[in-house]
Amino acid sequence: MDLQPLGHKIQSYNPSANLERIRRAYDLAYRAHAGVMRSTGDPYIAHCVEVAGILADLYLDEDAIVAALLHDVPEDTHVSLETIQKEFGDKVAELVVGVTNWRSRKMTARGTSSQHHFHSKAEASFGWRVYARQRLALLLFY
Repeated sequence: MDLQPLGHKIQSYNPSANLERIRRAYDLAYRAHAGVMRSTGDPYIAHCVEVAGILADLYLDEDAIVAALLHDVPEDTHVSLETIQKEFGDKVAELVVGVTNWRSRKMTARGTSSQHHFHSKAEASFGWRVYARQRLALLLFY
């Protein structure tokens, strides 16, 4: 998938954006979601790039764009939240956790034990900061 249009869009309002960091987030999400298709038949990564593009249309910062690319990674793949935190920092990890926690509240009783484990680890890692960012994440990703 070509990230140039997204990069141009971001640089049009944020010329100092670290496009290499955004590329690294894309590469991680691409590898994590490799082979996964959406119900439309599109590769799953297309959804992540679409969300990032929406946030770029809203002139959001680099951390929000990176989080958009990674927002489904720790819950749906083998890549841990700790990896995202280490590679992209606390703010990105908190945004990802905020989106995941908000979505989990919408889930029915179908939630899995791995999702419960993810949420427990996220709460233990970030505590109160997660909840302060959940409203922001809600606005950003949905």
